[in-house]
Amino acid sequence: MVEKMGLYKICFRDGVFESYDELEKKERKKVFSILKDIARNGYESGYAHAEPLRGNWSGFFSKTVDKKNRVVFIIEEDRAEIIAVETHYGDK
Repeated sequence: MVEKMGLYKICFRDGVFESYDELEKKERKKVFSILKDIARNGYESGYAHAEPLRGNWSGFFSKTVDKKNRVVFIIEEDRAEIIAVETHYGDK
């Protein structure tokens, strides 16, 4: 699924959209706001601060949805690829 919303096209890695669909309504609404912000601002702070990840996730960034959930993404040229829309701590 690709949607052009601003400077960057939003693309979901396989299975990520299904994770988004499983979130509660309040969380989905916040994730959608974060996705719009990523499309418009990329890594620049807008709606939520983009935090660079370390270790195995080096090169990726995350924006906070709530205490447990994050939107993990990477920007390549004109595409923002959404890697995860859930916890990246290994719990649900």
